[in-house]
Amino acid sequence: METQKLDRETLQAQRAVRNIVKHDTKILVYSLLGSLFLLYVLSKKFPIVIVLLIPILVMFLAINNWRQWKALIDYKLRCPHCGQVLAERVNFFWSPSPKCRHCGEIALATIKQLEQDEQVDVD
Repeated sequence: METQKLDRETLQAQRAVRNIVKHDTKILVYSLLGSLFLLYVLSKKFPIVIVLLIPILVMFLAINNWRQWKALIDYKLRCPHCGQVLAERVNFFWSPSPKCRHCGEIALATIKQLEQDEQVDVD
């Protein structure tokens, strides 16, 4: 895979989106663990409650996808190749792809690239 060099403004916007998603992930994971624990406790007394496991998991997956799309929409990230907006609407069933849906080129930097460039920017 060919490495692309993104400009400083694009990297800063992508870092901001990544930080928001990381923060939201922590909250989402703790909420999921709390829900699963509560479900476990309730299932001891009411075994039928276990049927709520599937809706809870589906809901958390949908929320996970929503927060990723929402972060892309809020920061209005654009493809560095064609200039089109990467996300215009939320999709609950698919996670955002690193590729632009307009031109097919890779538009989002990897976590490794963002961390490396962060270290370079700080020096």
